[in-house]
Amino acid sequence: MGLLLLVLNIQAGGPMGDERKERQAMVEVICPVCKHTEIVLIPKEEIPKCPRCGKQMLVKELLTEGKSY
Repeated sequence: MGLLLLVLNIQAGGPMGDERKERQAMVEVICPVCKHTEIVLIPKEEIPKCPRCGKQMLVKELLTEGKSY
């Protein structure tokens, strides 16, 4: 799980390359047991536990701009 959070920790360099600003990425998470889904911001929010069954949720999809359902 730590490696996944490291991969999703997107950083952008400042004007001189010295400053770094952390950006947020929206991801859809899913419960592996009951298939309940939620959308959370990474790295701002922790990946939640399922409100129905209490299991740790998994990343289902990294949401990008311009995608519509």
